[in-house]
Amino acid sequence: MRTKVRTTTATLKFLYMELTAIPKVERSGGAIKFKNVVYEYSLAKAIQDGFVEEPAVATRKDFDPSQYSDKVVEIHSSQAGMEK
Repeated sequence: MRTKVRTTTATLKFLYMELTAIPKVERSGGAIKFKNVVYEYSLAKAIQDGFVEEPAVATRKDFDPSQYSDKVVEIHSSQAGMEK
């Protein structure tokens, strides 16, 4: 008696989408752009189109960054950005 063997190969394809502000990797020889970028939309264009507000820099008039380490400046900058 002969047995019929039926094989089915199902190929599942998945959609993977990633959103990134900087579609490149920084290397010592320069920036390498991602190969799979479908669409680029710059921050300048987003500001021009009204989707993003113009970035603002928070400063303190009594703060001299040259008097502090980079870590302290980073902490002060983060805190100033979180203040209302």
